[in-house]
Amino acid sequence: MQQWPTLLAQVKTQNYSLFSLLRVMRPVQVAGETLRIGVAYDFHLERIAEPKIRLILERTLSQVLGTALRIEAVVMPGVAKPEYSAADDALQPLLEGFGGKIIE
Repeated sequence: MQQWPTLLAQVKTQNYSLFSLLRVMRPVQVAGETLRIGVAYDFHLERIAEPKIRLILERTLSQVLGTALRIEAVVMPGVAKPEYSAADDALQPLLEGFGGKIIE
């Protein structure tokens, strides 16, 4: 899905937590009126199923694509686990707040 980066940028302005979550997910397939998203963990399935999260995601997806799609998350072994670097904008506040560092 070519619009995935646009979707991420839009979500980032509305819900940074959801943006961080979506960064480790991948669009897999559009089938009818459903967008399947591949996730690495069952925890991601639970988060995407939350009504507030689903509403934000589906509303933003509709704005980006110009058509309404439902979201379906599926655990897929091939979805990469998140990789972080010290330059990661989302990780930097945590590193500073907890005095941590990334060991590469």
